[in-house]
Amino acid sequence: MRYVDRSTRPAPESLSAADGGGLKEYAKAKAYYAKVPPHKKAYPFKAYKADDVALALRNLFHGKCAYCELRYEGGQPMDVEHYRPKGGIQERDDHRGYWWLAADWNNLLPSCIDCNRRRGQISADAVMTLAQLEAAFASIGDTEPGGKQDAFPTLDGVWADPEIDPNTIESPALIDPTRTDPKNHLHWPQADVSVVLPVVDLLGSECPRATASILIYALNRIGLVQSRLEIRQSFDAQIRLIREVATAAMELVDPRREIFMKIAEDGILSLRRQTGIEHAFSAMLSARLEAFEAEFSTLLEAELI
Repeated sequence: MRYVDRSTRPAPESLSAADGGGLKEYAKAKAYYAKVPPHKKAYPFKAYKADDVALALRNLFHGKCAYCELRYEGGQPMDVEHYRPKGGIQERDDHRGYWWLAADWNNLLPSCIDCNRRRGQISADAVMTLAQLEAAFASIGDTEPGGKQDAFPTLDGVWADPEIDPNTIESPALIDPTRTDPKNHLHWPQADVSVVLPVVDLLGSECPRATASILIYALNRIGLVQSRLEIRQSFDAQIRLIREVATAAMELVDPRREIFMKIAEDGILSLRRQTGIEHAFSAMLSARLEAFEAEFSTLLEAELI
């Protein structure tokens, strides 16, 4: 998960225009939920499915899932996901969902089906070996519910009532990468398995927002970890080569030293390009590169002493 600045894309016209489907649907939904006795089913929302909404989300997130950074365009459908669920909340039977935000641009995110739709998932953990990961991937194993669907836990058990701005009273447990920088909550360990973990504070406590997000979005589901691992292994191979070139350069005293160091520096520039926001799993790769650049700087400083 990586921070994305939503202000770089205006709200799609179908949601923002006075005569657009979004505002028309909002008026109809308001009347629907005001009926006494209340309807038993949620309003059949459709405005958020407009083509210009899907395109705007695609362009904002570069064709990636907002939660796991998987490039969904390669082979699976994209769900236009409601960060705050539109038709009900899993944690509260008496809450009818954030129906007034069903066509709100700021409440919509692009999601792959595995992050959004709840089903049984097998998850990896930080201590699994590559062999164990392969075995888990190949087995049906013990599954646990994964996928957001209508889940929306809060840190203090408070949810907004209809047509109140929830941002003024709620403390969401789930991370929205357009509102919060996930880098402040999620940690990518330098382990063999590409799992993501909660940041731990000085007292040893896990970030509760990270813990909830990893669990509910199923960010360590086996198939996703496997996909991340394949990309990370290629990235790490490039890091090893750059490290070897730089180390060899340190042992030279002739003009070849400058040539070798230039090759290493060009290699780092190439790695930086691969961590761009348009690339799959860029948050994970950025963490890997940040650690290596710190190592590379230490190597150069040691050489200058």
